[in-house]
Amino acid sequence: MAKNSALLVSTSRFWFNYRHAANVLSVYYILKKFGYSDDRILLMLSDDIPCNSRNKEPGCVYNHYNRNADLFDDAPEVDYSGDQVTLDSFLSVLKDSFDTNTPLSKRLVADENTDLLIYLTGHGGEGFLKFQDSHEITANELADAILHMYTNRRFKSVLLIIDTCQAESMTRLISAPQVISITSSKIGESSYSHHVDSLLGVPVIDRFTNHLHSYLLKYVKNPASSPSLHDFVASWDGVEFHSTPTIMLSDENIDIEKVS
Repeated sequence: MAKNSALLVSTSRFWFNYRHAANVLSVYYILKKFGYSDDRILLMLSDDIPCNSRNKEPGCVYNHYNRNADLFDDAPEVDYSGDQVTLDSFLSVLKDSFDTNTPLSKRLVADENTDLLIYLTGHGGEGFLKFQDSHEITANELADAILHMYTNRRFKSVLLIIDTCQAESMTRLISAPQVISITSSKIGESSYSHHVDSLLGVPVIDRFTNHLHSYLLKYVKNPASSPSLHDFVASWDGVEFHSTPTIMLSDENIDIEKVS
């Protein structure tokens, strides 16, 4: 029986990147509502937004200006924070390249039966994603890491979601089978924030992740039905992303109508 796991990563720090923390916490919030336990979610947050001195809602993170739902209300288990979120730590998590003393809380629970979600958000450009403005992961490094996971039986399937500028460029070299890549923008395009919270003074979520969160929230509220990847892609039509989301399949045997 396949087991679900998730790796959720915000690679940006500083208050003005509030939305990237809110992006990843929005996905975390939905996964918890769908029944994921914290031992199946590895969460990497580059900045401690709830405790930032500029936060006029101390201890809280919101993804909407109405501030109805605090994304930090359930005390998310943050497995890597601040300076722990690096290119090296991210690659180590993917490849499970740790010594025997590394606690399980720092490792991604995954094997050949795992359906794995990888969600990445931050600042990027063509062929790279920044880690805290000090290092970058390239498209080639990401593709190599996922191929390493496949050859070492670290997943059954991967759903890779990237919300960053020119996000499509990070997926074009992926050759490992059974990988579905969804991105917020094509090569040459920026990704955009959705709206600003006037109290906080910053954008609180990006457009693509806002749509992802809203789409999945409908199924949280109506558990009699379940989301499908095919329907999610169809839901993009007419949405004002100001960029072009993409979907890429690493092999022809993937049928998105059967993916939920």
